[in-house]
Amino acid sequence: MAGHRRARRRGRPRLTGESLCRGLCLDITSLTRYSFGVARTYSIYEAKARFSEVIREVREGETVTVSYRGKPVAEIRAIQKSEAPTLDERLDHLERRGALVRPAGARRDFRMVADRPGALGRFLAERAE
Repeated sequence: MAGHRRARRRGRPRLTGESLCRGLCLDITSLTRYSFGVARTYSIYEAKARFSEVIREVREGETVTVSYRGKPVAEIRAIQKSEAPTLDERLDHLERRGALVRPAGARRDFRMVADRPGALGRFLAERAE
């Protein structure tokens, strides 16, 4: 292009963002939010400003990454509902690990040792003194 000069319009730079991308450009924040099916990434500032939007995306099954100075520091995703083990399953697991020794007899239900009505009233009366 030696010897060729482009005409410049007064008051405008030769190459503008509009002429370079013809309406298809995305700014940096747009690139982080619209990553086309890949986990979304927000800066801490942007995640705080758009918290409701972040939570909506997580509820829809997306995984959201939060970055600090361009480096990922946190990941937000929906809680996976899982079958919680029953008490007996947990006790069996602890027994297998050796962390628990079960008593020789059968397990009994607990019963209240003493039923003393008015405990709250007595407590408040003592506290007022």
